[in-house]
Amino acid sequence: MNRGNFLELLHYTAEQNEEYRLVASENAPGHDKLIAPSIQKDIINAFAVETINKLISDLGDVFFSILVEEARDGSNKEQMAIILRYVNKRGCVVECLLSIMHVTDTTALTLKMGIKTLFSKYNLSISRLHGQGYDGASNMRGQFNGLKALILKDNEYAFYVHCFAHQLQLALVAVAKKDTNIERLFLKVSCVINIVGWSPRCRDLLNEKQALKVKKAIESGELSTRQDLQLSELNSRFNEGNTKLLICMASLNPSDCFQAFDKGKLVRFAQFYPLEFSSIDLMAFELQLDNYINDMRSNSDFSELNDITSLAQKMVEKKKHLIYSLVYLLITLALTLLVATASVERAFSAMKIVKTHLRNWMGDQFLNDSLIPYVEKDMFDSVDKEMVMQRFLNMKPRRGQ
Repeated sequence: MNRGNFLELLHYTAEQNEEYRLVASENAPGHDKLIAPSIQKDIINAFAVETINKLISDLGDVFFSILVEEARDGSNKEQMAIILRYVNKRGCVVECLLSIMHVTDTTALTLKMGIKTLFSKYNLSISRLHGQGYDGASNMRGQFNGLKALILKDNEYAFYVHCFAHQLQLALVAVAKKDTNIERLFLKVSCVINIVGWSPRCRDLLNEKQALKVKKAIESGELSTRQDLQLSELNSRFNEGNTKLLICMASLNPSDCFQAFDKGKLVRFAQFYPLEFSSIDLMAFELQLDNYINDMRSNSDFSELNDITSLAQKMVEKKKHLIYSLVYLLITLALTLLVATASVERAFSAMKIVKTHLRNWMGDQFLNDSLIPYVEKDMFDSVDKEMVMQRFLNMKPRRGQ
């Protein structure tokens, strides 16, 4: 009885809307129902293309970063998700899905060729690429042959930052493996869960007693927190260049009335981007910094800010990005850098919903076209529907032209 979501939704809409019912289904002029599977795919493609066009228009000519990850879909085909991160004209950080692309394998060279093809399709210059964000797989962050290294050969300022959440996970796993007591701990935990898991009262009592016991053991020195070991693991996962970059970037933080401001570190941060900050620009930048910090600390509009993202938005709102153009440029470069790859994971979560094991017949283009509007709902909602209809009409000759 169920003819599919698309046809059922059309039928329901016709039942609820008299004006629509007069021109839909059997009442369509010239029997042009527009319900064939090929028609549905053309409509979806028109929406997807216009959504991406909206993204490219919003991006303009600013710098951007890419987040890349690969995973298998419902038919066990390798798919590569590519997400753009940039700061738009309103000073807001945007992360948008550009494409889900089928790749024959997951070698770094294949992934790079896919990215290159996509850049060419949307006229994106690799010289504007100022950041890379991947997980810790060797094909991604390999020092010599990883995707990171291949892109750095084309643009040495496309700085790579390993996803912070992934690094934390790896560090905790590494620390746990070095402690022989961990295995016994989890065996005890499973036993405790079996005994007290059924009773909320027992769980609360156990938590209270255990917290008190751990506190006393740490205070007496009987129990070590292993915090030196954890810091060592985390430090080993950041290279020296990235560490300096991130430390300098932290000086832009506006919290506590710009307490983290450090002129020297911000100048060093700007020196990471010699194409944007020439020697003359650096001199002007230093002068701007003096005026900038005095203005920010004396202006009540900026006194309650707690992060760099809100700082960028407030500067655009108050037109300060025009007065301190070089400072704002550095802020946008900082916001372009990637510290997490959650957006890619969300895209793959959506892929599991759109392409299930019951719909594993979906072609690559159909999958991409379906995911773009589904994932980027806000961008999709702002698309001009007249432009979508015009694109649909221009695809091929139509009976209802």
